[in-house]
Amino acid sequence: MRGIKGLPKRFLCCFCKKTVTGPGNNAMPAKDGRCCNKCNLSIVIPTRLEQARKVIYTKCPCCRRRFKDVMNNRKFCGECADYLRTIIAKSNYYKNKFKKLKQELE
Repeated sequence: MRGIKGLPKRFLCCFCKKTVTGPGNNAMPAKDGRCCNKCNLSIVIPTRLEQARKVIYTKCPCCRRRFKDVMNNRKFCGECADYLRTIIAKSNYYKNKFKKLKQELE
C-alpha cells in the first residue's frame, strides 16, 4: 500500500491504540494525532459537530456590538481587542521605561 506523502503507512490510533494501515484521519479537535475510521466516526465527527453548534453571538462590553464567538472564549469584538492590546503594550512599554529610569536614579 502506498502512503500519502508525509504520513506513515502504519500508525497507532490515538484513541483505541490499535495499529492502523493507511493514512487514517485527523483526530483534531478531539485529540492531537491520527485516528482510525471507527474512532473518527464515533468520536471526532461528533466533537466537530458539537463545536460547530457552539457558535454564540456575544455583546462586546466596550462598544455593545454583537460579534460571533466561535469557541465561546472571546470577551471583546475584534476592534476593541486590538485597541486594548495596543493600550496594554504601550502601558508595559512605559512601565519598563519608568523602571529603568528609577533604577538609574537610585
